[in-house]
Amino acid sequence: MVLPIVVIRLGAPNSFWSIAPSLIGFIGLAFTVLNFAGHPFRLRKCGKVLDAYPLEPGTVTRIGKPTQTHNQSFYTLDVGRGDGAESCRVRAVEPQGLNRWPKGADDGVYIAGDLAFGGVIVVPGSNALLLMRPEPWDDAGPKRNAAAPDRRERAKKAGIELIPF
Repeated sequence: MVLPIVVIRLGAPNSFWSIAPSLIGFIGLAFTVLNFAGHPFRLRKCGKVLDAYPLEPGTVTRIGKPTQTHNQSFYTLDVGRGDGAESCRVRAVEPQGLNRWPKGADDGVYIAGDLAFGGVIVVPGSNALLLMRPEPWDDAGPKRNAAAPDRRERAKKAGIELIPF
C-alpha cells in the first residue's frame, strides 16, 4: 500500500498504473481484517484463562459434526473433569482459526477454567488449544448466578464471565 507513495515521491508520474498496487494492498488488508480479526483476541483470552486457572486432566467427546461459519468451525463437546467429578456440554472453537479437530484430543485433554463460565481445553502432544463456553449459554445462567463470589471474581479476572466468543 505504501509502494505507490514512495514511487511517486521518487519522481514517477502520478497515474493510475502507479497507484494500482495500493488498491491490491487495500483489498488484501480488508480480506485479512474480515477473516482474522477475532483470532488475536481469542488467543489473549486463552492466555488470561491459563493465568487464572490451573490445568486439570479431563476428557472430551465430540457431539455431531462441527458448525461452520465463513471462517471458523465450532464443535459441540461433552467435557468431563477427572474421575467424573464434573461434566457439561460446551461449545468450543480453535482460537487460531485452523478449522480442524486436534489430533489426540480423544485420548485425554487438560482443562483450565470453570465449566459454568467457560475455559480452555489443552490437547497434550499436539499443543492445540480450544476456547470453550457452556452450550447453550443461557441454560448455564443459574449455575453462574449461584456460583460463590470468589468463583465469579476469578471468572471475571480470566475474562470468561461474559460470553467468551
